[in-house]
Amino acid sequence: MMIIIVLTHPISTISLMIILFISILAHIFYYKVYIKNDTNIKKIIFIYLKFLIYLAVFAFAWWTFASGSLNTFANLLKWGLSIDYFISAPRDLLNYPYSVPLFERFFNQIGFFLFFSMSLVGFFYMISNKCDILTFSYAICGFTILALGFLPSSIGITLIEPRWWFLAQILLSIPLAATIFILINLYEPNLMRILLFTIFIISFTFMMITSNAANLDNSIFSPNTQVRFAFTESEMASVDSVSKLWKDTIRSDIYYANCSNFYYGLSIIAFDKNIYEKNFSATGPELILIRNEILYKPFWLFATTYKLNYDPEILLDDQRYSKIYDIKTVRAWCII
Repeated sequence: MMIIIVLTHPISTISLMIILFISILAHIFYYKVYIKNDTNIKKIIFIYLKFLIYLAVFAFAWWTFASGSLNTFANLLKWGLSIDYFISAPRDLLNYPYSVPLFERFFNQIGFFLFFSMSLVGFFYMISNKCDILTFSYAICGFTILALGFLPSSIGITLIEPRWWFLAQILLSIPLAATIFILINLYEPNLMRILLFTIFIISFTFMMITSNAANLDNSIFSPNTQVRFAFTESEMASVDSVSKLWKDTIRSDIYYANCSNFYYGLSIIAFDKNIYEKNFSATGPELILIRNEILYKPFWLFATTYKLNYDPEILLDDQRYSKIYDIKTVRAWCII
């Protein structure tokens, strides 16, 4: 089991290390405060600690072997876990979410925050003296993972917070279930309990699955924040065809460029800076690939979500680029 976890994803391995470490602390606290007897605690801690050490040694050995080095991890620590290590977008682009209509922001986040806020009720119940050591330890681990998703950004560092949010949702689903049962048990008639339970589950599920984090193929509810990460067949075929005909510099949006470089072994350059500065001036032959998607919908710009407020094709035309390729979903503009 340990080997499988290590081979899946580094976040899974690190999260398991954290859970094991927090479990040790939770057991110590529970035995000291609630039971007031630490007779068996040493044996339990030894088992957890042994597994944690084995996991850590195997994980770092595998990461070093698979990557060839741990330079990225070392550089991240050197940067002080700064968010700038991952995102180097201009400040005004980072403020784009604040320009999104209030209803859309509310709709995107209500399910997310309602999930965590309501799970806190179950969390406090699970850490009370009414529950056993395993329940107490589980609740503490879930809350710790949740804290990793929120606290770092408040002090100016980053730990890839969204990854911890999703893991916290898995762990805190049990405290949330406890909250639901606590609330519906406040009502005596069974019919009322069933009705409240049904209404809550349906409405809560709807809010969760229609948010832009879960709904990746429909932007009806999030027209200003929903980024389409899946490419159409014509988009992939276009970059393959154009790259075979054009041997000089090619530029496109960062997500399209990175994926094309990965799948086709190309060297397409991101034009994020050109889009931001509204300047496509070139020093030599250059081809610009414009997806129709980025003209009217949000897309990835400087590794953050953004929606254009101007038409870059008008800009290209003004700067003497010529359109040489057009299949509606993708257009190519060149200058020689």
